[in-house]
Amino acid sequence: MLINLFCQILDIYNKIRNKYYQTRRFLSILPHLKKMDVKLNTKCYPDFFCVSAELSNEEICRAVVIVSGECARLAHLFIEDDFMLFNVSLKNRGVGTKVLNEVIQLAKKRGCKNISGEMEQSSINKLTRFYGKSGFKITGDRFRYDLRDE
Repeated sequence: MLINLFCQILDIYNKIRNKYYQTRRFLSILPHLKKMDVKLNTKCYPDFFCVSAELSNEEICRAVVIVSGECARLAHLFIEDDFMLFNVSLKNRGVGTKVLNEVIQLAKKRGCKNISGEMEQSSINKLTRFYGKSGFKITGDRFRYDLRDE
């Protein structure tokens, strides 16, 4: 009985401590979030490249693209979830679009003819709008951007 109570108290303590550190992290970037001075970073390797967006030296968005011949596959596009905990959203601020535009430019420089990928069923409605606005063609849960059209 006493051990169970101790475990419950320890669990509550850990949750509070995690929220504290998330809050400190959020407060440290709040001034930058208001201005949205986002910095893009790229790392290129022979078979893939990464594009990340940073705000106050914190990574907030990342894309990983696998290159195979003339095809680029967007394997991962991720926006940091910690900000959602505080009802401060990075959505509709252009961060994901900036990263996606950089992905398109890097794929062109690599000589790729298209960029493709798949969407998770749970996010398909939001992602269809997101990729559609950037010129991707959507078919079911797949998206494709033809670089030869440009």
